[in-house]
Amino acid sequence: MAGRFDVEYKIGDHTIRGGVDYQNFESVAGGSSYSGGTYYRYFRTGAAGGTVNGVRVAPNTTYVRQRFYNTTSGAFEVINNAIYLEDTWQLNDRLMVYGGLRSETFDNRNAEGVSFVKKENLIAPRLGLSLDMDTKQPTKFFASMGRYYIPVASNTNIRATRAELFTNDFFLFTSRDSNGIPSGLTRLGPTVKILSGETPDPAIIADVNLDPMNQDEFILGAQRTFDNNWTIGLKGIYRELNSGMDDFCDHTALDRWVAETKQPFAATFDSNQFACGLINPGEDVTLSLDVKGDGKRELYTVPAKYFGLDAYEREYKGLELTFERPWDGRWSIRGSYVLSKSEGSGEGYVSSTINQEDAGITQDFDFGSFDDGAYGPLPNDRRHVLKFFGNYGFTPELTAGFLVSVVSGRPKSCIGFVPSTVYDYAGSGSYSTASTYYCLNDQGKTVLTQRGSAGRTPWTNQVDLQLAYAPTNLTTQGELRFQLDVFNIFNSQKPIEENETRDYSRGTSGAASGNRISLNYGLPLAWQAPRSARLTVRYEF
Repeated sequence: MAGRFDVEYKIGDHTIRGGVDYQNFESVAGGSSYSGGTYYRYFRTGAAGGTVNGVRVAPNTTYVRQRFYNTTSGAFEVINNAIYLEDTWQLNDRLMVYGGLRSETFDNRNAEGVSFVKKENLIAPRLGLSLDMDTKQPTKFFASMGRYYIPVASNTNIRATRAELFTNDFFLFTSRDSNGIPSGLTRLGPTVKILSGETPDPAIIADVNLDPMNQDEFILGAQRTFDNNWTIGLKGIYRELNSGMDDFCDHTALDRWVAETKQPFAATFDSNQFACGLINPGEDVTLSLDVKGDGKRELYTVPAKYFGLDAYEREYKGLELTFERPWDGRWSIRGSYVLSKSEGSGEGYVSSTINQEDAGITQDFDFGSFDDGAYGPLPNDRRHVLKFFGNYGFTPELTAGFLVSVVSGRPKSCIGFVPSTVYDYAGSGSYSTASTYYCLNDQGKTVLTQRGSAGRTPWTNQVDLQLAYAPTNLTTQGELRFQLDVFNIFNSQKPIEENETRDYSRGTSGAASGNRISLNYGLPLAWQAPRSARLTVRYEF
């Protein structure tokens, strides 16, 4: 359910607007588990042997990982609302100034209807001006600045608050049947408990002082119109993330904090009470914890250094040049060129590098080692974008149009698995999806790389054409229009995404020999959409 109410009132040179936005929606998720309840995966040590879950295993030995995963179902509510007030002040014929404030409130609840993130009265200011110069050629300067909050994604409610059981066990075995189920098991190390299976306490799902994701935007530009009706414009855009948000899953960060600052309780402290919690990476974290083991929770602030994460950063710089010759009954053309740079340690609520769509709870900040090498050009960093649009009227009834776009490639990374030498390997080493910027080099050795340091995908170009016929001699009162659009007329098939995972698998990444480098690394994963056509018939009355 969503609603909006706006009011506008003019007082002299002021136009005052105010309003209320309200959103209340529910996300429903069913329970899930592996088919058959258990997932077995087999690995083999190399010629030099290896260490599996803390246990030394002989050379050329096959072992098995047994994984359990199970989740509960539920309905999860999200309530977002805001109020705003804005004043547009026309000081004179040439200068207009506007300012405003928007107050945001976000309320995310678990399946029991209990809030686990509730942030009220988040103030987002807006300010801008427009100045028309008194010249022979109409010239306008404009500027704006504002803060924008991004609500906590509803997917976060599902993944962060429902009960999830996620464990790994490792075994040697004597045999396996036709279904791949092993027998004669000998355990290698203790159970690795990633998620406990208990419904998380809403009090410890998120940092008490969690700051929802927000960014500031600054725009400065100018536009000039000439006697022949041609208009050119130049605009600079700068966006900077103030605070990023994601989940963190290394409970041993609290063990390190307790061992150093709360020593008397280190032996009995259970850090598993904090599983995967929402934090602002790089900032201190305040949690409701039972540190003393007496069943009583108190608020404690854990310094950022124990989490091993750098600040969540994202910065966009753009310069846009535009031109336009408006429609005069015969033809028109307009176009733009954007030179931009987008870099940081996180792109937002999703992770395009590994195509993870878990909004707000990506793997990017699950462990401190996952953040190593993470700063660099982001997946949406396309330095050059050129676009041209045009229309031509053969007759008042028959027109044609075109769109040409030329776009530079996206940055590529080399991703793989953390080596056993990282301090948080007990947890980060259990991930079977390549999630980090540690990857194998040409010699098969795991090294730390930087985000976006593996080159770029090719430039892409595309031409779309349009032909429209709108008869004017109809006897009816309505308007009839036939339109044919042909997209990518030259059928350009450049890759727009490539495989960035260089390690063959988690099990072979640290092996002394064998097939460690993936043969799929660098191969295309997605291409431009092929040539296609669309015929539209529209009648308006």
